[in-house]
Amino acid sequence: MVTARLGDAAHATRISALIQQVQTRVRDTQAAAASGKAARSYAEIPDSAAALVRGRDLQAQISGLLAEADLVGDRINAMDGALGAIVAVTDRMRSLVVNRLDGGTGAAVPLAGESRAALAEIAAQLNVRVDGRYLFAGSRTDAPAVALPDPPPTVSDPDLYYNGDRVVLGLRTGADTELAYGITAAEPTFALLISAVARAGVAHETGDRAALETALSDLGRALDGLGELRGALGANAARLDAVREQQRGALLYLEEARSRIEDVDLPAALSRLAADQALLEASYLAVSRVQAMSLADYLR
Repeated sequence: MVTARLGDAAHATRISALIQQVQTRVRDTQAAAASGKAARSYAEIPDSAAALVRGRDLQAQISGLLAEADLVGDRINAMDGALGAIVAVTDRMRSLVVNRLDGGTGAAVPLAGESRAALAEIAAQLNVRVDGRYLFAGSRTDAPAVALPDPPPTVSDPDLYYNGDRVVLGLRTGADTELAYGITAAEPTFALLISAVARAGVAHETGDRAALETALSDLGRALDGLGELRGALGANAARLDAVREQQRGALLYLEEARSRIEDVDLPAALSRLAADQALLEASYLAVSRVQAMSLADYLR
């Protein structure tokens, strides 16, 4: 006949419950250490779940804004490259007109052919595309901005060559902020340049010195205008860089905040795991010793 005391049964029940709790903690800590996540569901972090969801939503929004900002950065770089090429063409045409005005050798300057080549290059640069988008066409990004008629226009009127609209493209940088960055081929500087280059070619063939001098003056004004456009574009690029830096900083902050909530502190987890495993081993040892005791051991 086996004799047992009620106190021993209650004590054994408490030890069994403790062992189960420690076993659960060990399993949870092992899973967290293996996955790197402090919780497997929002239910395990009720106090932080709402903040975590909001943070993830905000991360997604800012990531989308940053991706668009990077695309706009590529467009601005391409537009600046196009303007740089147009500046080079304009400077060359200006030098050619100066040489053409030389009374001794001017007639030998091939200004008519150079004028046609310059107009073709200017049109090509104003029709530059990035990812299939025509950058100088306003919001009509699916069609070339410029189509020069034949003969090319000798008056400064963008309606004679421009196929886009007057919408200046912008980038949404926040909930209530936007950065305007676009330049259209309808800018007065481009219209002046195209007409000046065309008039220089015509004046060369007709020998019209007064028209050549006017074209030279307009080419100088166009160069000044191109410098202003590049300056404005550079200022927009600087503002865009500042916006992107702020967005990257916000993403880093949100990632750190998410990590504090969601990611496990591995050194602390391993320390807890070691302590719980030691407690578990001690509990097993205590249970085994109790189970090995005889009635005589109890009565001593």
